[in-house]
Amino acid sequence: AERRRTWTLTAVMAGIGILGGLAAAQLLFTGIVRRVRGLERDAERLEQGEPLTLVDEAQDEIGRLARRLVQAGDLLRSREAALREGEERYRRVIEGVRDYGIFALDVEGNVVSWNTGAERIKGWSAEEILGRHFSTFYPPEAREETPARLLEVARRDGRVEDEGWRVRRDGGRFWANVVITALRDEDGTLTGFSKVTRD
Repeated sequence: AERRRTWTLTAVMAGIGILGGLAAAQLLFTGIVRRVRGLERDAERLEQGEPLTLVDEAQDEIGRLARRLVQAGDLLRSREAALREGEERYRRVIEGVRDYGIFALDVEGNVVSWNTGAERIKGWSAEEILGRHFSTFYPPEAREETPARLLEVARRDGRVEDEGWRVRRDGGRFWANVVITALRDEDGTLTGFSKVTRD
């Protein structure tokens, strides 16, 4: 009877231990899943550029990962702000140049940006010229051959310089010096051209 009671007590204690262990594992698993889901939400907020606040103060791997996400978010925001500031400064510099027409072309030669100097020299406003092919600036007798040749040389050699007659919006001609530079991304893929025109 004593042995049976001992075995029964041992079995009950083992059952309680197993159930306690399962409950502890469930709590641990639930806590880990909750924290990982929090990291997932933080990653989505980071992707959308929203600021992150550190909630997980734990010293384990998940807590350290949460802190790294917050640090990465702060770093990304500061770099984006610096990039925006640099782009705005660059835009203001280009816009302020009045003695040179500075504009960008896409890979086909269509105008995609236009500065004040280009408007002053050529006579077209940005609204009138954006999206049009830059062959518009050449006299009719050169329109077919010269623009295509210049883009081909710039594509091949990186840049090309040319002088010749160009046409203003009012049809008047002027002698221009132009430099066309091929623009490439970090992989070397052509993304367009910059064009600087001087009267």
